[in-house]
Amino acid sequence: MFDNLYMAMIFGCFRPRTDDGRDTSSHNEGSHTSSTASGTRIVTYVELLRRTSEPLGLVLDGGTDRDMPVFVAELYPGGVADNSGTLQRGDLVLAINGVSTDPLTHQEVTSLLQNAGNYINLEIAYDTPPGGANPDEDTVKKMANVTFKKEGNAFGFTISGGKTEGRPITVSHVLVGTAAYRKGTLKAGDHITRIKGTDVRKATKKEALSLLQACGENCTMEIEYDVTLHSGLSEGNRPLQVEILKPKAASLGISLTESRSPCPMILISKIQEAGIADRCGALHVGDQLLSINDTSLENRAVNEAIQLLIHSDFHVKLDILPGRGMQQPPELANDEAFSDSVSHVSHGEHLAGSQASHSQLSLISSTRTHHLPYYPDTMEVTLHADSIGFGLSLDVVVGAGDCSGFLTIASIMKGGPAARLGQLCIGDRVLAINGIKMKGVTLEQAVKIVHEAGDLITMEVEFNITDTVVPPSGTFEVKMVKTDTLNLGITINDELTRLLEA
Repeated sequence: MFDNLYMAMIFGCFRPRTDDGRDTSSHNEGSHTSSTASGTRIVTYVELLRRTSEPLGLVLDGGTDRDMPVFVAELYPGGVADNSGTLQRGDLVLAINGVSTDPLTHQEVTSLLQNAGNYINLEIAYDTPPGGANPDEDTVKKMANVTFKKEGNAFGFTISGGKTEGRPITVSHVLVGTAAYRKGTLKAGDHITRIKGTDVRKATKKEALSLLQACGENCTMEIEYDVTLHSGLSEGNRPLQVEILKPKAASLGISLTESRSPCPMILISKIQEAGIADRCGALHVGDQLLSINDTSLENRAVNEAIQLLIHSDFHVKLDILPGRGMQQPPELANDEAFSDSVSHVSHGEHLAGSQASHSQLSLISSTRTHHLPYYPDTMEVTLHADSIGFGLSLDVVVGAGDCSGFLTIASIMKGGPAARLGQLCIGDRVLAINGIKMKGVTLEQAVKIVHEAGDLITMEVEFNITDTVVPPSGTFEVKMVKTDTLNLGITINDELTRLLEA
């Protein structure tokens, strides 16, 4: 097991906040700027993903009948839009899924948003004050050639911009379910520089559309896209956790291979240019995959890893061991080609990203350590029974492993005494009850001890703490898993008050 754990949450679209409260994107695809009297106007793209049952939580105002541009009027806490961390009240909404809002009434805008589906692409604009942060300083521009096959009479994406608009030919929307969407190598905000070899950097939108229409069954374009820089990631033999928010059925754009030297492992052997993995900037050829969505890859074959990626939901969580010293890993087993059904990174939740002293990394605390490095700690808790009892059930772990023979907490009843205490979690080991050691006792014996204790028990409990490495400097956002049975467990003091009291 590794000595340390270094974890980063990698998401495609986040506008880290500046000192004045505005956001500036560290990975908004194809953002472009223009000067205004109040500073700099940034136009960028935001992608929102939601499950059918999830509320969007976004209210827009404005429209031609209200004599004002369309803008974000409200973000409801807990909604997909608010949780994404990519929008703020007052942001101008220039287009929804590639449809310009400029000629629309308020009712037409509302209807467009309501019928946008579960994959929503917004073109937004916002102003930063003079001297504000550069939205591109945490990204690097890359170029790639991408080829798409026509389905029906279209390639599955729309464009905007051009010479007459004073900005590059830009992908404004990629239609869900199309080949361009599944391949994952084209995103809203990408700048198109060539179409079938013809330079379109000074072309009008009409000229670019003519070139696309003149293409046959296949169209090859040269695009410019953003790759996120993660300055906090240092080389070294430390596990890293990468979490990617993806639309279903889109390709992650990685190829895997199996190496058996010095020990069996699954490695990333190729990364597709302009694909999701390439854009997120945290995955590299030679990285070892340790787990996918908390499923350990130990003693698993490459095909099993591919299936885990294929069946991932919106979130793909990868535990990796960086192997940047390798230019190309050994290909001793099946090398899986890029699959249109693997995965995709997209814009996601309100996690760290940044500029200046802020870090792109986010440390994670979780009660589910799985195979990740951790160390145990103990605590003593007291429970008072109510009319339903203590509100928990116990079990004894059987089989091989370090926890074999331990009495553990199997479930916690919502609203019961154990849940209200806010300190216990499923899987915690019960070392003693009312001073009686539990190691080696049967479940029947443990239940009898609890019943004979009456309405009050004191338990010595052992639990796991994930072993993390805190980077030496910077400001970091820490994501913690908060459940119905656990309190956050921190107390906040005013630093000035503490100094005065001292």
